[in-house]
Amino acid sequence: SQFKDSPSILVQEINKVDTIAGYRFDKSYTSKEDFDECENADSNTCHEYAHCENVIGTYICKCFEGFFGDGMECQGPPQITSKSPANITQYVETNVTLVCTVIADPKPTTSWKRANSDGKFMEIKRAHGKFDGNITIHNARLEDSGTYLCNASNTLGYDYYTTEIIIKPVIVNISVEIKLSNKTFKEELENKSSTAYKELEQDVYIE
Repeated sequence: SQFKDSPSILVQEINKVDTIAGYRFDKSYTSKEDFDECENADSNTCHEYAHCENVIGTYICKCFEGFFGDGMECQGPPQITSKSPANITQYVETNVTLVCTVIADPKPTTSWKRANSDGKFMEIKRAHGKFDGNITIHNARLEDSGTYLCNASNTLGYDYYTTEIIIKPVIVNISVEIKLSNKTFKEELENKSSTAYKELEQDVYIE
């Protein structure tokens, strides 16, 4: 810029502006220091899928790996950046959330499918999706166990991954309760005047 080395000209041309052409000026406009445009997204024109690199007096935009363009415009096929674990174990009646965060330009289409008994992936009916590609299976059942596939695609390509879900039944330990019940029943039978003994005596002859 013609102003960056001439603070007096800058004062004449611009009133009450303390940053220009990648520099920050002090209040008297007699000195300057580099202004980092990359600190704030509003201070640069880099694309959302580009890195902003600050240099003296300006900045450089570089598209993410796998994307192409001048940094202010970047395009690329889908890349899944966040995934669920390869194996998920949950119990029945719990909620299971599957994660599939995707970056891409043009905007991708993201879908979830589940493998049937023949290994063919089919649409999922018992899941609620979000705009970001994540889905949740509410009140999971045993039959929800299986292999799930997230697929993201646009006109430039696609990306996908799979995860295995295992839904287990809830097992309640009632052995203590059974032992107490058996003990109580035995004590009642040992007492010939108890109700339990008299009821049994009506059906079975006891010497």
